[in-house]
Amino acid sequence: MSGKTLVASVGSLVVAPCAVTFPNVEADLVYVMTVNVRNQGSAVARLRIVPPTTSHFTLNYVPTGALAPGMSLNADVEFTLSGEELARGPPALGEFLDALTITNGGDRVVVPLRAELPAPKVSFAKVCDHGLVAAGTSVTKVVRLTNVGGRPARWSFAFAEGSGLSASPAGGTLAPTPDSLARAGGAPALIACSRSMRPSARRVRRSAATSSCTAPACTWCCAASSCKA
Repeated sequence: MSGKTLVASVGSLVVAPCAVTFPNVEADLVYVMTVNVRNQGSAVARLRIVPPTTSHFTLNYVPTGALAPGMSLNADVEFTLSGEELARGPPALGEFLDALTITNGGDRVVVPLRAELPAPKVSFAKVCDHGLVAAGTSVTKVVRLTNVGGRPARWSFAFAEGSGLSASPAGGTLAPTPDSLARAGGAPALIACSRSMRPSARRVRRSAATSSCTAPACTWCCAASSCKA
């Protein structure tokens, strides 16, 4: 994982990270992440960590009993998935969920646990603003698609009938990690959720993109994040 670690601070308890996620997990491997618990209070605290309840997640740590002010302990969270279980069928949403609870008797922090099976996951800007488009002209903007998931993604653009929008290419398959550029061009009658008309031009305001192709008659939409490999 990369980026800034999110921290949960409740009373005298400081827990980092505040959530554990294992992305793109494979069968018959062991995934481990360390959770740090610190006593930021002014008194000695007795910590108790309630372990996960499912068989996929395991908690490993050495109980210290009392934790002095300013001191911390580490607890390892492990995830495993057998190939035999995966062969019987993945979970409906392709993820395994659980939680562990950390308490000192007065304060309580719940740390969500998640393990995600490899799946396509396409990210893209939620707004494509063509600005002011004069009658009889077209404006082309570049929409960048990035597959940050672990499987190839089939994607496509869908536009409301008569919107005047088009995309080239209009669809394809995007491998994990590399970028795909799709040029979205519009005819003079561009669409948006709201628009103002002028004698010689049509002002297109920001059009929100959606992650499924169920938008009504306003917005361009990309089905990428709901695609299946």
